[in-house]
Amino acid sequence: DGPPPSNDYDHILLLGGLLRACFVRPLYAATLVNQANVSDSVVCLASFRALSGNELTQIHEFALGPLRTEFEAMMAGVGHAFPDRRPEEQIGSTGDVTANDSWALSRFGGSPPIFVIAAPSREPDMRRANTADTYEWWADREGTLRSRRFLVVTSAIYGPYQGAEAIRILGLKHGASIEIAGVRLDLSDGGRFPEEFG
Repeated sequence: DGPPPSNDYDHILLLGGLLRACFVRPLYAATLVNQANVSDSVVCLASFRALSGNELTQIHEFALGPLRTEFEAMMAGVGHAFPDRRPEEQIGSTGDVTANDSWALSRFGGSPPIFVIAAPSREPDMRRANTADTYEWWADREGTLRSRRFLVVTSAIYGPYQGAEAIRILGLKHGASIEIAGVRLDLSDGGRFPEEFG
């Protein structure tokens, strides 16, 4: 927790998660975009994981409207955090988007542009996409990442794992510079969408 190490990035990468995270992390990204120079994009990495358990209760508690998947929750979270932005383009799989090999990419206009991505699994017969799959898929679409500066945003509890995967894939494999930031405590446990960890 605390401010990011620097003030100049090519990309901010937000990791998806449970429903609350899909709203808290874009809120944090909105504060970063106002404070830092982000030259290329904000990229929100989500999945087509079906919302379940207490997420379904929270949809009604927070009056969020119909949301079925993590990707839809992240789309709604970006719209909440950046109310002046609208999705301008969406491409991806057709048919059953809950299949493990499904993907989607939605672009919100403005500067920097915001992308919400659901990546396919590299082993669709066995599992849904994980953090590594999502990094790899986005890196392959983006092209060269060498010397690009990334800030990866997640919740502090997930920082070690998701940060290590970012360093392994985006840093060591693709040559990018990686920094990790946990969501500010006043956003994660004091707002409309509090997240609490034991």
